Amino acid sequence: MSSKKIRQVNPRLPPSTYEAIRRMADAEDRSMGEVVRILIEWILPHLRESDTLPNLTRGIPGRRYSRRVSEELQDQLHAALDLIFDRAPSAIVEEVARTLTKFAGKYGDEK
Repeated sequence: MSSKKIRQVNPRLPPSTYEAIRRMADAEDRSMGEVVRILIEWILPHLRESDTLPNLTRGIPGRRYSRRVSEELQDQLHAALDLIFDRAPSAIVEEVARTLTKFAGKYGDEK
C-alpha cells in the first residue's frame, strides 16, 4: 500500500471545480482554503449587487436601495411589483406603469 494520503473530495463539489481550485492554489503557492476565501471575498460584493445567485450568473443587476426608506419596505414594494408583473392581467400592468411613470415624472426632477 502507498504511504500517500488519499484526498477525500467534497461530494458536493464537482471534481473539475475541486481540481481548478487545487491548480490555482498550487500556481499561487497558497492553500486551497485561502483560495476559496479569496474567491468568496471577491464574489460577495457582486452577489449583493445582483441579489441572488441566478441573477449573478446571468449578469442581472440587483435592486438599488434608497437611504430614505427602509430596505424592508423597499423589498415589500419590489415583491408586490414582481407579483403584479408575473400574475396580473396586462391592463393592470399598464395601469401600474402609467401611475409609476406619472410619479417618476413628478418626483424625478433634481432640485
